[in-house]
Amino acid sequence: MTQYIKHYYKKTIDDTWITSIKKTYNSDTNQWSSDTSYVEKRYPEKEYPGLGVKVWIQDPEGIDICLSDLPDSTSVENVLYDGKEVVQILNEDQFNSVKNLMNEIPSEIIVTELEAQALELEEGSDEKSAKLQEIESIENERRDKYAEARRTLESF
Repeated sequence: MTQYIKHYYKKTIDDTWITSIKKTYNSDTNQWSSDTSYVEKRYPEKEYPGLGVKVWIQDPEGIDICLSDLPDSTSVENVLYDGKEVVQILNEDQFNSVKNLMNEIPSEIIVTELEAQALELEEGSDEKSAKLQEIESIENERRDKYAEARRTLESF
């Protein structure tokens, strides 16, 4: 059998869990932006031998988390750090419910190809309008599926 977990990344520099991100305020746009590039991160592979990362997603705060499988021989338990459950054991149904939703998200490659095709079409043409509507529809589907996967993950 296989074990399933949800987990955060760890900082390479000191092996602590990454549970928050640096926020920077841009006074020109009146918006906050998130920045995780300030820290090197790693999967917790040395703590969990045989870790197989299958899904990447962000929590509601924009922090990267993963769904992974582990061999039964790897010891695992739920871990709390900095007020967050940074490792959570999932059952197979929980794992698959999120994984399947993420797998249903149309590839960004599809959108990129459609955008390239749209650039070649005559501005204002019906064909270009149809292509742009198709792109918008796919982008909406991508956002909706991602949001559904995140909600599902948060429900555990």
